[in-house]
Amino acid sequence: METMNIVNKLSVKTMNLDPASLTEKLEENKIVVIARMYGQITDYKIGKSKFSTDDLPKEDVKFRGTFEGVNLVTGEVFNSGVCFLPGNVTNVLRAAVDSKADDEIGVQFGVEIGAKKVKRRDGTWGYEFTAAVPKNPEAADPLAAMRETMKALPGGYAPSTTVTPAIENKSAEKAAAKKG
Repeated sequence: METMNIVNKLSVKTMNLDPASLTEKLEENKIVVIARMYGQITDYKIGKSKFSTDDLPKEDVKFRGTFEGVNLVTGEVFNSGVCFLPGNVTNVLRAAVDSKADDEIGVQFGVEIGAKKVKRRDGTWGYEFTAAVPKNPEAADPLAAMRETMKALPGGYAPSTTVTPAIENKSAEKAAAKKG
């Protein structure tokens, strides 16, 4: 049985992934996929990053919603109501959340996180994150899953612009007969 780990925040670090420790095993500029993260963002909050300096201010984006992540090294699954993503995908998701309509409940997304070994300016080896997004983030359709479920019922389901009454309207028939 698959174990689900509920964490305070979903991030590469809370999924027990340390790309720095993988650096020795990585080949230069070859991407190794280490995690998948997906979910539905309802909103976000911007804060100051712990990596921020006076010379180089950085911000963290704390996404809120419903999230799941899979550590592809161990197979562990993690869930949380808060998610932190690598910076290279954060701006795309912020823009999607900012552009959603008021009646939309959130933005659905999925991202595959990779790591690759790169040579730093000082000549030492480090890593950088990569992100592959299977499709553009989009506003969530809260009824999409239920529509699919309803299609599987014996009567089937197909949205229609015409409505066929299931019960005959005897009153309307009587009124029409009196006029005619």
